[in-house]
Amino acid sequence: MRKSGKSALTSVSLAAAAVIAVTAAAADATWTFLPGGPVSAVNSGNITAKDTASGAAATCTKAVASATAKSGSGLAPTDLVSLDSISFSSPANPNGWCSSAAGTFMKVTAQNLPWKFSATSYDATNRVVSGKMTGVIASLIGADNCHATFSALGGGGGEIGITYTNATHAVSTTKSSNLVATSVDANCDPTLINLGDPLSVNAYFVVSPPQTVLSS
Repeated sequence: MRKSGKSALTSVSLAAAAVIAVTAAAADATWTFLPGGPVSAVNSGNITAKDTASGAAATCTKAVASATAKSGSGLAPTDLVSLDSISFSSPANPNGWCSSAAGTFMKVTAQNLPWKFSATSYDATNRVVSGKMTGVIASLIGADNCHATFSALGGGGGEIGITYTNATHAVSTTKSSNLVATSVDANCDPTLINLGDPLSVNAYFVVSPPQTVLSS
C-alpha cells in the first residue's frame, strides 16, 4: 500500500510540474502579427446568440467589424487586437433588426468598445491561434420593448473564446464564454430570458487583409 501511495503521489507531482511548465511556456511565448494595422472582418454564415438556460436564440445574418492589430514580432500575448467597432443586423427584417426566438425582432448593440483580443495558445501544426476577446458587453432591445444586457457577472466586460486560423484567415468563436444576463427588465418574456442566464455565441468571420499570426 505504501508503494501504491508513493506512486500516486509521484504521478500527481509530475502532473503538477507539467502544468507549471506549460503555463510558464505560454507566459514566456512571444507573438508575430503581420501585417497588422487596420483590419476588417465580415461574417460568413449567421451569427447566433443563445440563452443556454431557456434555449432561446437570436440570429443575425450580417455582422461587420473593424479593428486595429499590433504589428511586428516579439509581441506580448495580451491586447494583440483592439476591436474598435462591430455591428449586427439582418437587412431583410424590419429596421434591419436581428431575428428573435419568439418570431419577432430585436436590436443587438455592442457596448464597452474597444474589446481586446489576447492570445493564449498556438497550434503550430495547424497554425491556429486560440485566445479570448475581453471587455465584451452587449445589449438588446426586443420588439416587445424588452431591454436586456449581457456581460460578465457583476456587470463588467465579459469574455468570449475565439480562434484564428492562418490558412483560412478566419476567426471563429468557441464554446468558452462567461457572459450572463446582468440586466433584464419587466417587459422581457421569462420563458425566453431571465437574470443570470448564460449566453453562448456562435460566429465565423473572414478577416481582411489576411493576417499571419504565429508564436515562438
